[in-house]
Amino acid sequence: MRRMNWSGDLRVRAVGASDGLSDGEFTGYASVFGNIDSYGDVVAPGAFTDTLAELKASGRVLPVLYGHDFTDPTSNIGEVLDATEDDHGLLVRCRLDMDDEKAAKVYRLMKGRRVNEMSFAFDVLDAEPGEVNGTPVNLLTRVKLYEVSVVPIGANPKASVLSVKADDDTTGDTTGDPDDDNPDDGPSAADVLEDVQAYVGSLLDSLDAAAEGATSAAEKGAALEHRKAATTAAAPVLALLKARSGSAAGRLTEHDMKDVNRTMDTLHTKAGNWKADLDRTRRQVAEGQAVYAALGIGGNNGGTYRKDANGTAHRVDGHGNGDRPARLAVTPSALRSAITPAVRALAAGGMKAEATVSIIDENPPVPLTALTTVEPERVFGLLGNVQLVTVTGGEAFTYLRQATRDLNAAVVPIGTEKPTSNITMETVNDTLDRVAHISGAVDVYTMQDSAEARTLLTNELRYGVYLAVEQQFTTAVMNASGAVVNAYTGGVLDTLRHSLTALHNQELEPGLVIVNPDTWEQIELSRADGSGQFVFGSTPVNPVDRTLYGVPVVVSTSVPAGKAITTATDAVALATDGMVAMASDTSGDLFTHNQMKIRAEGRFKPVIRRPQGLVLSDLAAPAGD
Repeated sequence: MRRMNWSGDLRVRAVGASDGLSDGEFTGYASVFGNIDSYGDVVAPGAFTDTLAELKASGRVLPVLYGHDFTDPTSNIGEVLDATEDDHGLLVRCRLDMDDEKAAKVYRLMKGRRVNEMSFAFDVLDAEPGEVNGTPVNLLTRVKLYEVSVVPIGANPKASVLSVKADDDTTGDTTGDPDDDNPDDGPSAADVLEDVQAYVGSLLDSLDAAAEGATSAAEKGAALEHRKAATTAAAPVLALLKARSGSAAGRLTEHDMKDVNRTMDTLHTKAGNWKADLDRTRRQVAEGQAVYAALGIGGNNGGTYRKDANGTAHRVDGHGNGDRPARLAVTPSALRSAITPAVRALAAGGMKAEATVSIIDENPPVPLTALTTVEPERVFGLLGNVQLVTVTGGEAFTYLRQATRDLNAAVVPIGTEKPTSNITMETVNDTLDRVAHISGAVDVYTMQDSAEARTLLTNELRYGVYLAVEQQFTTAVMNASGAVVNAYTGGVLDTLRHSLTALHNQELEPGLVIVNPDTWEQIELSRADGSGQFVFGSTPVNPVDRTLYGVPVVVSTSVPAGKAITTATDAVALATDGMVAMASDTSGDLFTHNQMKIRAEGRFKPVIRRPQGLVLSDLAAPAGD
């Protein structure tokens, strides 16, 4: 079980306030989407959907604890009345047991702003590699929720808590709860001003940096426009806080805090939208420029490109950096998503394989940004479920592979010899492999005049590279020395279940099952003896969730029919430089016919970290059975 902490967004009821909260109730975010925790995990929107539905169906009450203390009954201080996901995170409405001394104390601490952070305990059910602002993360897409806690210190000190409501109690108590009718008892305007100025300053600095580092007029214009909007949105609340800071009391009322919270919530939401807009603009411009460069023709601004001896296009007309290669950068997230079964032809040997691609197609091209909606089945394909390792500074890289694992820890009497565990690692020096293919000859004017043709051809070439990498990955796994061999046992499902046991017996956690499409069809169409009903409730309009015994299943033609691969969570990864280079050629006969060819090439290498964590299953019954 894991715990994730950060500064929450707590709202505590003010006495007499018409906010719909009863005495002892508060609201807050037990989880904030997009926050990187100390494990490198990020909770994705929708991660709580299943667990919230299960809670509602079962009628089970989700407890509120203090400090995740499961062992002390007195730390069970309340219950969650309502939990919902919104755009920001997991919003909970909780009620503390106000007749309990500890719960009442915690409530007073929250109202006095001495405790203002939340946390939750959970198990990870589904996760996938991702990135946040360029940082590789483990994206949690489905979790099981056990409890939420009020905690004194969270893992994200930068999260400002500005939304604790002031108490309008005027009874003269000494609990430290602020009285709304008495501004002298409210939060310090100077302190809040400092927090707001820091946040707004950081936001404006980020937008300034985006404008300064923009690679196109469109990107710079968007960054400056967003900066202007941020300045306008923040101006009223900054003026309010400066005025309150200069007043005699120097404190904020509950009404002031509502204005501050409303503005900060708006800025937080808009900041995310601005970041997404800048990323989208940068990606679209970069892809368009790279396509022009790869084609060896002028870009949107009339630039001219020439190829060097290696076939890489460079700009030579003096407009821009002539040393910049025409490489199409692919982020790890795009790499995991951009997989399609469109191009499979790769020739054996060292020659580049040629794939003939039609320029005219009845269906519109599929841009990388649309894959999550156009091809959802492929988004969660093989490469999307494998950890990516980025290699920089060339093709060579080094990693550790576990050779032996004999764990002998035991309870040892005082003064006796301790047992020795045999754990050995070997250093593997490896290099990235180059994966490439070349298009057939295409008309230069067609590529120059038709954006659809350019998009179709370059996308298909990229997809062909990804599919070859998928084949490279499964081939390496199936030939890994030290992998566990799992013989056919009574049926496909029985054999696959035995593959999980083979990992469990090594105290390893199964992470993925990879099968051929024909095998998955056989599993999905399995019928019960006697009744003839589908075992998994499969119907033509309700596809089966691709899991077996709780383990995700990936369907890939790179796995031979009648075979299967089961991997432990940390057994294998894929090394890559994170890029697919695009280059074009118009020399020789191509020049005389005004034609061109385009090459797509990337560098990848499977990384076998723990061979014992790979189970290779034979799903075909022996002859005669």
